[in-house]
Amino acid sequence: NTFRVAFNRNTLTEDKITPSLPALKYFSDSPWPGNFSVTGVGLGFSIALWPNFYANTNRYELIDDFVMNRGNHAFQFGGNFQRLQANQNFPNIPNGQYAFRSWTAFLTYTPGTKGALGAFRGTPPSGTDSIRGLRFWYLSGYVQDDWKIRQNLTLNVGVRYDFGSVEKEVNGKISN
Repeated sequence: NTFRVAFNRNTLTEDKITPSLPALKYFSDSPWPGNFSVTGVGLGFSIALWPNFYANTNRYELIDDFVMNRGNHAFQFGGNFQRLQANQNFPNIPNGQYAFRSWTAFLTYTPGTKGALGAFRGTPPSGTDSIRGLRFWYLSGYVQDDWKIRQNLTLNVGVRYDFGSVEKEVNGKISN
């Protein structure tokens, strides 16, 4: 029998230093320039699509495996339970992003040109709450039999089941 308990913590942070480009600022309350892309060309400009973000993930894990030999059978049973906590600040394109519908529209754009611009995406920093505390869990179990039928033939038969919960946000900030 093997029983393990584990805890793992990952921290990811990023703070960017970006030059001031006032002509490309889409939101007055953002210190960062906006972004743009051109459909079908693969051209994009992005200095700070997500300028500042962090994520701390805590993973608690219980694992148990059991092996039993009986005659020409080797039985294995086991399970794994994980509880995950993901605390993050991940704003939704806080500087804004324009998508031009074609290369021509990008090169010849004049404000008010109908159909040149695709959707504008983004949320001004003052208009959003991007901090989330996500929680979910994962459960798995298995049963396996290694049956040695002959000296040179072993049949391995088993079944495994995995289940993951639906994410929940600790402050009720997500919905579907």
